[in-house]
Amino acid sequence: MAVDWERIKANRFAKDAPPKGWGWPKDVRPISIDGVTMLGIKPDTNKLYWDGKEIVVRDAVRLEWPERLFTFLIAVGTFGFFILEVGKVLKWWGG
Repeated sequence: MAVDWERIKANRFAKDAPPKGWGWPKDVRPISIDGVTMLGIKPDTNKLYWDGKEIVVRDAVRLEWPERLFTFLIAVGTFGFFILEVGKVLKWWGG
């Protein structure tokens, strides 16, 4: 059975918007069951596409200075512990 792409494209959004108070932005519409057909995956890269356009997530995690400092201290401590353990194994010092 052939896919009727024109019908799917015409009905890709649900007819009703979510009720007010559900936290959806005004210009965001839900996808209909037919609209799910507009989603695709490129098997080579496993990238997700909507209507032939790649879906790109741009929100990155950004750490402020306290989190950066804490992360740096944890990394230094972990590396220091690693060096101590390597030194024990190689008998650079007793332990």
